[in-house]
Amino acid sequence: MNILFAKQDSIGQTKANLSWSKMIILGILAGAYISFGAQLATIATYDTAKYVGEGFSKFLFGSVFSVGLMLVVIAGAELFTGNNLIVISTLNKNVTVGKLLNSWFWVYIANFIGSLLVVWLMYSTELWKTGNFAVGAKALAIANGKVNLTWGVAIARGILCNWLVCLAVWMAVAAKDVPGKILGIYFPIMAFVASGFEHSIANMYFIPMGIILKNNASVVASAGLAEQLGRLTWGGFIFNNLLPVPISVIVLAGGKSSRIGLDKDKGHILLNGVKLIDRVISNIVSLEGISEQDIIIVGPKEKFSNYKYKRIIEDIFPEKGPLGGIFSGLKYSPTFYNLVIGYDMPFIETKLIEYMIQNRNNYDLVIPTHSEGLLEPLCAIYSKNCLEIIEKNLKSRILAIRCIFPFLKIRWIREEEIKRFDPELRSFFNINLISDFTRAEKLNLNRRKKDC
Repeated sequence: MNILFAKQDSIGQTKANLSWSKMIILGILAGAYISFGAQLATIATYDTAKYVGEGFSKFLFGSVFSVGLMLVVIAGAELFTGNNLIVISTLNKNVTVGKLLNSWFWVYIANFIGSLLVVWLMYSTELWKTGNFAVGAKALAIANGKVNLTWGVAIARGILCNWLVCLAVWMAVAAKDVPGKILGIYFPIMAFVASGFEHSIANMYFIPMGIILKNNASVVASAGLAEQLGRLTWGGFIFNNLLPVPISVIVLAGGKSSRIGLDKDKGHILLNGVKLIDRVISNIVSLEGISEQDIIIVGPKEKFSNYKYKRIIEDIFPEKGPLGGIFSGLKYSPTFYNLVIGYDMPFIETKLIEYMIQNRNNYDLVIPTHSEGLLEPLCAIYSKNCLEIIEKNLKSRILAIRCIFPFLKIRWIREEEIKRFDPELRSFFNINLISDFTRAEKLNLNRRKKDC
């Protein structure tokens, strides 16, 4: 084992000290080699599931795909996921952190270039038309599935994938001859692919190929994915698959609560023993990837002086209603995308919010609409692109939120989409009157009974 560690350390030092030009050339080759495996797996298994079953088809897909890493290791190339093992040399203090990151950066970029090269070549071959466009349909379905993963799922699958990739490289280094290297690579790679884990470099082939093929009506029809490809874009690829894009939550808590007829702010009213604002926030932080640190409360600081949430800001434009609160939250927020909600909406359906987040890319605003055009701007996702028009309207005393819509690129979440997650549209129930509060208590009790 000590000999193997020393050997891997030596390899890591060699990789980290490659010239910039060698990193780029060998990185391009590795991206291409992995893409060879990806395209071969797609073509070889496009129709196998109907004959041998879905499980065995995945086994065949993984078996064929493994040729990609065999080419990388045996023919010689620089692959980002395999080069994660350079960290051994860094831990042994033989490679600096700077050289480690330099190697990872340039190899990652070069892998992307090599993958795109094979995408272009494979598209030019028109082999995706095989089987009456069935090969293209398979490629399209693979790509669409990948961009529709949530970030938590993608990260977990990526970790498991790279665990097995590093094991494959480790076993190949341990082997003394080419047949041994082939066997050492085959089993871990087959395992990660057949299991459905996510390989970032393979996705540099799979997803761009799908993005190109989605423009072919015959491929889309063969895949049966019409109107289901909204996230299969370059933005969806980069922000949903390659890079994490955080989101903040802006809770509007600046209302005067005058209509409810009580002597305290409605956010502090107890709804079945829980403060209304606490209930709203706890519901939202149950979303994957969102924590209490992502919460921004917009409202008078004296209302929340002893509150546990630290990011409490006041309106930049006082007395300007919800539009002023949205502007203040966006201005303060550290993230480009922001979920805006009212603090009096206790029944927001988190699955609906997840769906809205998934559909945010390439849009300035994501907003639900239902019941013949009724809009829900206080349960919507705003990007910082909205700031300019909001500020202009605030200064012009144009306070209706709908007046910003003509200037923005909007993703409307239609009623049929909403009802897939929230059939009774309770997400948009808000408390303004004492009668609303009474009804909310009953709805909450009924909901708890159903959960039981």
